[in-house]
Amino acid sequence: MNHHSAPRPRLDGVRILLVEDEADLLDALAEHLRSVGASVVTASSLKAARAALVDAQFDLLISDIGLPDGSGHDVATEARGAGRVRAAMALTGNRGEAAVDASRAAGFQMHLTKPCDPATLVRVAQLLLAREA
Repeated sequence: MNHHSAPRPRLDGVRILLVEDEADLLDALAEHLRSVGASVVTASSLKAARAALVDAQFDLLISDIGLPDGSGHDVATEARGAGRVRAAMALTGNRGEAAVDASRAAGFQMHLTKPCDPATLVRVAQLLLAREA
């Protein structure tokens, strides 16, 4: 099968809260997610993520774990607890079983490690959202 014939995965109309403290990565991921149809709100800290969650609903939370003012685990726990997100994915440099267990305990259903190819991120997001529909 010709690799180029497969349609690019799309996230049309999916509302995503993207939390990442590394500015270049945040911008690149947000741009890629928007290019496949997602509506993206970005936050670079726990405080900014909390502010974004105050009066908005998101289909998907994609969050780094290590934030300058706290943990992505807090973002996930609070967002899921308040019913502000349908699904949550950790995107982190933290590897290993303990890191995955901590992510799951906080309410993340997926744990991706950086660096993560943007196309892989989109495919995983699609699968996760389909599962949580």
